[in-house]
Amino acid sequence: MPGRAADPTNAGPSRRCPRPRKQPTPGKRRWRRTSSCALGSLGVSPQHTGDSGRPPINRHNPGTGTPAPKRTGFRYRYAARRHARPPLAGIRSRVPETIPVIVGPTAGGKTTLAVRIARLLAEQNRPAEIISADSVQIFRGMDIGSAKPDEHERGGIPHHLIDVVEPEDRFTVHDWLAAAERAVAEIHGRGAVPIVVGGTNLYIKAFLDGLFEGPEPDEALREQLRALTQAERRAELERVDPTAAERIHPNDERRTVRALEVYRQTGVPMSEHQKQWDRQPRPGAVLLGLDWPTEAINRRINLRVKQMMEAGLLDEVRRLCPRLGPQAREALGYKQLLRHLAGDWTLEEAVEQIKIETRRFAKNQRTWLRRLRTTPGSRWFCPHQEQPEKIARGMVDACRFSR
Repeated sequence: MPGRAADPTNAGPSRRCPRPRKQPTPGKRRWRRTSSCALGSLGVSPQHTGDSGRPPINRHNPGTGTPAPKRTGFRYRYAARRHARPPLAGIRSRVPETIPVIVGPTAGGKTTLAVRIARLLAEQNRPAEIISADSVQIFRGMDIGSAKPDEHERGGIPHHLIDVVEPEDRFTVHDWLAAAERAVAEIHGRGAVPIVVGGTNLYIKAFLDGLFEGPEPDEALREQLRALTQAERRAELERVDPTAAERIHPNDERRTVRALEVYRQTGVPMSEHQKQWDRQPRPGAVLLGLDWPTEAINRRINLRVKQMMEAGLLDEVRRLCPRLGPQAREALGYKQLLRHLAGDWTLEEAVEQIKIETRRFAKNQRTWLRRLRTTPGSRWFCPHQEQPEKIARGMVDACRFSR
């Protein structure tokens, strides 16, 4: 069909008639787009161009491969910045990886729950590995007293930071944190999800918030402090650091000695050092808590102690006794049975003391866990009211994995 320009009766202007080009105003920029074949010379991939697939030429710096600014609405966005952005995969790689951190009182079923979560993640093609945050499970041979999961209880899920050192060795929270950081990096490197399970409050706090870098341990000074009576240590701590004295239980010899050690070495209370300690919380960590009522957890503790004794805890302590170092000797269960083997208590008295001290330990844990409830993004579950499978699925949903 002939166009309108070919019809002599058509009085309208021809569409193909060239229109006069507007002359540029002096000092104004002129924009011109290049053809798509020039993309390679500019070093710009087609998906990073505008709607037409042709980036503007930078007339201020021609030949450099840097596109000129692009007009977007009423504002300019420089294409060079936009093209320099990494692809989406690179952006996702910088997003902190999700790390579930399961906390709760002793004898609360944390390890069993972590294995359930790992299996649920495996069903979603997300392999998972467990990192233990228990200060007793790190020692080889201390199996029954630490409720260390055996191969059957681990359910084929890799576990880390279990059986790390010998019972005569010293293993600090700094050592644990360094080992945990390595484990997290290795697990992420395998494309798996690390699940931290604790356990020991200080380990969890160090993992989430970092660690107060105090002075190096002085074993000679520690021996001097241990030689004091409990009342003498307590009186000195209340005098030099009343804030720490409020937080540390009178029977907690290890933390009392450390607080006094820091003060004697620096002349500044440890609580003042900790006020100056400022680190951002660990990105990606999702705190998942178990909230047990006191009566229920006390019943579970009494039952666990009974099961440990039936499983041969006394024989384990007797076998390890010559190899236990100062740190391992302070572990719950071992400390009381060592007193029995030394002739200080009968077996019944030692077992009852294990129950009492473990219940006291659980009470201190609950006090600390209440403070953790204010952690942004944390989720808390009631195992005495919900089925374990439902809790495990709720924890997986709370993590909101991005991949």
